[in-house]
Amino acid sequence: KIRNVADHEEIRAGDQMTLAGIATGLQVKYSKKGNRFCIFRLEDQSTGVKCLAWAEAYAKFAEVLKNDELLIVGGRVEAVDGQEITFIVNEVTSLGDAEARNAKSVSIRLPVREFDDEYFYALFSALSKSQGHCEVFLNLPVDGLELKIHALPLRIQGSKWLENDLKQKGCSVSWRL
Repeated sequence: KIRNVADHEEIRAGDQMTLAGIATGLQVKYSKKGNRFCIFRLEDQSTGVKCLAWAEAYAKFAEVLKNDELLIVGGRVEAVDGQEITFIVNEVTSLGDAEARNAKSVSIRLPVREFDDEYFYALFSALSKSQGHCEVFLNLPVDGLELKIHALPLRIQGSKWLENDLKQKGCSVSWRL
C-alpha cells in the first residue's frame, strides 16, 4: 500500500520510498555535460514533493514522465529542508500502466468480423512481444455466442502500449488483478 507523503512519521535523507500522485510543473533541463533530466512536483492528496529524474532515469521513463500524469514513483529522499523534500526518482510507472503490468490475466474480446490468417498473425505477434506471467483469454464472437479460449502456453507482460495496440486491432481489453 502506498501512503500519502504526510502519513509518513519521519522522513530522512537516504530513505527509500514509493510515492503516488500527479506530476505537475514538469521541466526538462540539460546538465553541464549536455544530458537531459527533468524536475517535477509529485502532488498527492496531502502535499507535494520536488522530484528529480536524472539522465538515466529520465531516458528510461521519458514516455510516462508528463504533466498531469498519474504516476507511481520509486526512489530515495535526497534532502529534507523543513517540510520540503527532494526525491531522486529511479523507477516510474504510469498508474494507467500499473493495472496492466500487475494483471494476472487478460480477456481480449475480438471484434465481430471475418478473421483471416493475417489478422491472427498480427494479434499473436503483438502478444508475443512481451513475455510475462499474465494469462491470456481470447473471446471470439461466433454466431451470436462468445467462445472463450485460454491461449496456453502464451503468457504476457501487460502494458498500456499493448492495450492500445490491441484496441487499434478492434479488440476490447480487460485486465484482472
